[in-house]
Amino acid sequence: MSWTKERFTYEMHKFDPLLRLRLSTADPQFWIIERKAARESKCLIPPSDKQKVDAFICNKDGFVHVMRVHRNNLNQHVFAELRAYDMWQFKNCGYWADMLEAEEAAREASLEHEHDNMLETAHKEAYDMLQFKQGERVSGFHNKMVTL
Repeated sequence: MSWTKERFTYEMHKFDPLLRLRLSTADPQFWIIERKAARESKCLIPPSDKQKVDAFICNKDGFVHVMRVHRNNLNQHVFAELRAYDMWQFKNCGYWADMLEAEEAAREASLEHEHDNMLETAHKEAYDMLQFKQGERVSGFHNKMVTL
């Protein structure tokens, strides 16, 4: 279900007050989400006559294009995409992303520990089998000294 422009704009400004929503001039089936950039930002492209209409308006007003959304898709899924983009692109992860990172690190450490234990067990088994085949080991005792 699609939200109204007013509700979506209200929710969007709670998420990031520098975002703006406007209807595409070139294709009215799409909404354009843009973010206000600082005047000295390297993201700003000077407006040019060679640009398409939407890019020209965006650059003229000092905004940076974030995403296009189909007219019927203004809903919470757009915010999920914006949050995911914000977390991974700009490293403004916050509490939830830090929790995800900690879970992933713990899972990787656990898997690595299990892998190390498996390798150590396999190594001990192979060593014991080799010792038994050579007749060097009986019940954990060596029957002769190893000479180099």
